[in-house]
Amino acid sequence: MQRREFFRLVGGSAAAVLGASAGMGALSLAGCGADGTTPSPSANGDPDADLVADDPSLPDHVVGQPAQVSFRTTADVLVVGSGIAGLSAALVAAKAGLSVILAEKQDMLGGDSVNAMGLMHVAGTSVQKAAGIAVDDAARAEAWKSREEQLKAAGVADLDFARKLYEAATDWVNLVADECGSQFADPSSYDEQGMGRRLLLPKLGLGDMADVMSPIRDRLTALKVQTLASCRAEALIVDGSGSVCGVRFLYVKSGDVEDIGAKRVVVATGGFSSSQPLIHQHASSYERLGSYSTASMGQGQQLCAAYGAALAGMQDAVGLLGDVPVVNAWGAFGPVLVVDALGRRMAAEDVPAAAAEACFTGGLGYWWTVYDGALMQGSQGRSVAETTAKNKQRLVGPCDTVADLAQAMGLAESDLDDAFQQMKTAASAGKDAAFGRKLYLQELAGPFYAFKQLPLRARTRGGVKTDDQGRAVGSVGAALGNLYVCGSAAQGGGDLASNGAFGMLVGQAIADELVG
Repeated sequence: MQRREFFRLVGGSAAAVLGASAGMGALSLAGCGADGTTPSPSANGDPDADLVADDPSLPDHVVGQPAQVSFRTTADVLVVGSGIAGLSAALVAAKAGLSVILAEKQDMLGGDSVNAMGLMHVAGTSVQKAAGIAVDDAARAEAWKSREEQLKAAGVADLDFARKLYEAATDWVNLVADECGSQFADPSSYDEQGMGRRLLLPKLGLGDMADVMSPIRDRLTALKVQTLASCRAEALIVDGSGSVCGVRFLYVKSGDVEDIGAKRVVVATGGFSSSQPLIHQHASSYERLGSYSTASMGQGQQLCAAYGAALAGMQDAVGLLGDVPVVNAWGAFGPVLVVDALGRRMAAEDVPAAAAEACFTGGLGYWWTVYDGALMQGSQGRSVAETTAKNKQRLVGPCDTVADLAQAMGLAESDLDDAFQQMKTAASAGKDAAFGRKLYLQELAGPFYAFKQLPLRARTRGGVKTDDQGRAVGSVGAALGNLYVCGSAAQGGGDLASNGAFGMLVGQAIADELVG
């Protein structure tokens, strides 16, 4: 037997598959060639070609993994992960006429994107134009400059790639709005100080990702994309030429194992903010914080790294938010005041991550977002009403005076009153000298409310290093065979619109390769 005849399992969870292997039966050695075809076991005429490659002395053998490979199911493209990046990659590939399988480890499609705030940084879309918000090249450049400042503050290193995704996000929004019917809020309803020119929200505002993602899912169904849920990727399958040709999955409810073959594999499994081991290894200063998500376990990064893909930026940017994420964005759409556990103003209220970052770096346990009726009656009134109804234990108010509010929050009246006075001074001056707040720099008027939050890990920006088409690259910078990575599983992934654009670009790159 020659080494080139074997199909290897790379980067798997040996314990998980060992536990499942009893129910999987004997799997024959059949798989895909370097071109993605599915030959018979003896297609090369070698009498030993149907032997099982289960010798642990073989190079790269994964101990504990049943090495027999059988592709009962194959497709042109296999997408692992169904967040906004995975859905978008599957959409573009399927539109090109390719057969696509979309696999998700959770019970339902959507990944972590379903529970996202819904802030989409994008300019010049058909949605904005339809609302009468025309964006020329100069306005788009100005919008990028504002976004670039935010990304720098968040620790993003590769700003050239970030700009590529930002600019592609315009085409992504047009794609999902026009092709799928994804619904967005009227940006003219929140266009104060140009917000509608550089941001999009889902139809019902903050927290309503269903109106963006459900139409994409429905379009995938119409395109005959096969979807699998509760299906966790356990190992990449590599052919004799060293190229990825499939993935071994574990069905988490039944314990069954299935090998799925594909000409191209896309890893879109999200970040690693929920993985305590990976946080400990790469960003240990954040490990004492919990994570908002329970699904961002870094499995895609680990699978790709075991295959030889390079990881980059894993220590650079761990994004923090409060444990009720939509509250973090209220200050970008109405007047709020953020104070710490002692009642002291602590961060720029119009920057969603600022309060969590200040709370964490200051060694504080929690903070308060104080607001009034103006926020409740503004563009995000639905978000405020829905969020506070679900989190009544976090809410204080209504309180008619600052003194009443301080008492209800357990704070010294003088400290909270000082924070209010700081905001009043900034509003009068038209400039926030303390924190640089720009949006809704105005006083609050009673009755007052306060919402309590805790800082949590919300996202990571480090991951698998890719080229500009999303192909995973190794330590020397060469693209690896048939393996693509997009969204938060890759270095440079991050916010919703950019991740959607990332998936779109990967889907198009694959379509260009396989269809031409």
